[in-house]
Amino acid sequence: MKIELFKQEAAEAELVLIDTFHLTNLNESLSGEIVYLQKEKEKAAQAAKKKADKEKKVAADAAAKKANETAAADGEETKAEAPAKEEAKVESKVEPIDDTPIPVPKIKISVEFSRSGYMEVTKANAGSHFIDVEHQRKEVQLNNDQMRAAKSRLRWYEQRDSDKIKTDKAKNDYESMIYKLREWLREDENAPYVQEALKESRIEQLSEQEDWLYDEGSALNYTVY
Repeated sequence: MKIELFKQEAAEAELVLIDTFHLTNLNESLSGEIVYLQKEKEKAAQAAKKKADKEKKVAADAAAKKANETAAADGEETKAEAPAKEEAKVESKVEPIDDTPIPVPKIKISVEFSRSGYMEVTKANAGSHFIDVEHQRKEVQLNNDQMRAAKSRLRWYEQRDSDKIKTDKAKNDYESMIYKLREWLREDENAPYVQEALKESRIEQLSEQEDWLYDEGSALNYTVY
């Protein structure tokens, strides 16, 4: 079953097709719902029969008791005759079982509207059975393979941007560490905390790290920094 959604800008304007949807498992859902309704109908009939049998038995027992009491009082009716008469009355009250066929269930379709005028079929069901709704893509829209490729490409760009941000931060932190440590080593007030020969060695090492950072280490990943 195909469902087409149209919009109309004005009362006399031309209808414009917005989108097309297909109910793909409509027959299966309708058949399943009919089977379900038939079973519910049979269950109701069995319950009604069980209730009628119970009422019949209660009435028969009451009639038998009354017949016994009457027979004991005046001897006009036998124990067998009175229940038979009452039983006939009870049977006449039992409604016949409804054997009419189950009608085709109604299909309920939910359509959502956005403020921008976009409409979409979001749900369809036949009674308690849900129907699969498939959106028919337009020629200008991407197919499933193209959608997967586009999503994969977007994830790649997102990961690239995330790595770029982390790398820039790590590189900046590493560079700042070099400047701060070298400045600390050159301050006279910190001289008691480091030997002169070791201080010069450390300053030279930091200068080498700075040169490396702007040369071969300039395009490395944040994990290296």
